[in-house]
Amino acid sequence: MVTGEGSALNAVGANGFIGVGRGGSGSLAVTDGAAINAIALSVGRAPGGFGTLTVNNASLNLSGQQTAGTLAGANLSIGLAGGFGAATITNSNVNISNPGGFASLNLGGTPNFAGGTGVLTIGALLGMAAHIEGKASMILDMSGLAQKGGAVLSHVRLSEHT
Repeated sequence: MVTGEGSALNAVGANGFIGVGRGGSGSLAVTDGAAINAIALSVGRAPGGFGTLTVNNASLNLSGQQTAGTLAGANLSIGLAGGFGAATITNSNVNISNPGGFASLNLGGTPNFAGGTGVLTIGALLGMAAHIEGKASMILDMSGLAQKGGAVLSHVRLSEHT
């Protein structure tokens, strides 16, 4: 857990990689003004991998280019290479960037790490955008109802009236 204003988990170096649930079980919570700073973050990777990521009122900053390993650009990958990953991001800032190169958000695999199940819950991001625009929102995430290859639904209702 990384929590509190000014707290940070920084992955530096040629890979700048953070793995949560890589070939085993793992979870990471980033809350209350804390930050994650890396090039790549993988949640639920490889057979037997089960990872969960919770980011609430925090910052997720993924930027740059790996110069070793897979040579990937900045990325957030959820559920790849036979693993299962779930991420819930609420009331937070997310930046995935690679000036002059590729950056990506990957759910359920990539060409190099095909297969896997990735679930990303972002309904609250839409609700916050509506709030900033002076609109009302109601959000219901249907969590816990997914199965391998099944859908996870977020019901989002926006209104001009607050």
